[in-house]
Amino acid sequence: MSFSFLVRPLAELDLLEAFEWYEAQQTGLGADFISAIDSVFARIASNPHLYPEVHHTVRRAVVRKFPLRRCGRGGVRSRLLP
Repeated sequence: MSFSFLVRPLAELDLLEAFEWYEAQQTGLGADFISAIDSVFARIASNPHLYPEVHHTVRRAVVRKFPLRRCGRGGVRSRLLP
């Protein structure tokens, strides 16, 4: 069974900014980042319950190669980039 989830426009913008940042560091690294994000999204859609619940219904999935983390709910967001 596959689940669906929503990537909000502000989150899409954050991902685009991260892509641009990684691409500026090294050509092709932005594409690697997007590929890693797509893989995580596929795993989330496949089984979101594999990921720990960090607050009520918010779960966290980590992209290990890229130190970018997002937490979002109720207007609270955090972003960590190297």
